[in-house]
Amino acid sequence: MKAFAIFTFAVAAASAAVINSTEIVEVPSGALEITIDGVSWGYLLDTTEGVRTFDVSGTEYNLQQTIVTRGGVHTIAELIQKWGKPAARLFQCIGAKVVSNCASQFVLCGASGVAPWVCAGGLTCAGPHAVECVQQLTG
Repeated sequence: MKAFAIFTFAVAAASAAVINSTEIVEVPSGALEITIDGVSWGYLLDTTEGVRTFDVSGTEYNLQQTIVTRGGVHTIAELIQKWGKPAARLFQCIGAKVVSNCASQFVLCGASGVAPWVCAGGLTCAGPHAVECVQQLTG
């Protein structure tokens, strides 16, 4: 199961909460768990139908139907839904906090059909480590 509880994070972000640590970790089931400051917020699951999102209780939901649709982590989840596991691996390598800071550049690329691993604006924003991550991804 890969789930991702976004709206709660987005509310916290909108409330100017300070986030010290965001992690995207693949768990034994193959799901990607999103953890913020040590608290699990949900999972993303890559299926034959695409990437599905679940909250921590296992309830599936549609990111487009969440109460709050803004926030860096919400954006990361949408990009992973669109581009699948390669995007998730790239964002894991770069680090979710950096990706959150550069989310607008990755979104602009995504809107133009440009994948995150070839998104010049997003990768430039993310810094030199992002280039190493792309090299690991594309081998």
